[in-house]
Amino acid sequence: MGEGYYEYKAKKGLIKAKAMVFGNRIESIIISGDFMIHPEESIWELEKALKGSIADPNVVEQVVREKLNNVEFIGSSVDDFVHVIKKAVEVALNE
Repeated sequence: MGEGYYEYKAKKGLIKAKAMVFGNRIESIIISGDFMIHPEESIWELEKALKGSIADPNVVEQVVREKLNNVEFIGSSVDDFVHVIKKAVEVALNE
């Protein structure tokens, strides 16, 4: 099992992701930081959607974009979240 952590300073706020990968699946992921999005529950929904998914960069990006499609970002963007989460998963895969 690999563990990956990555953080990124967005325009306004810090986005952090910690991923646990077992084999080729995301076992768990925690997204945190001092960013602002609305609705806030979107992060929990994203974490749920990523848990158990294939730890492939394209799959991760698709899930993130789908789950954050209708979210209002303040000082960050969906691209920032895609970047952070993909990097955390990549680090976990290479551990």
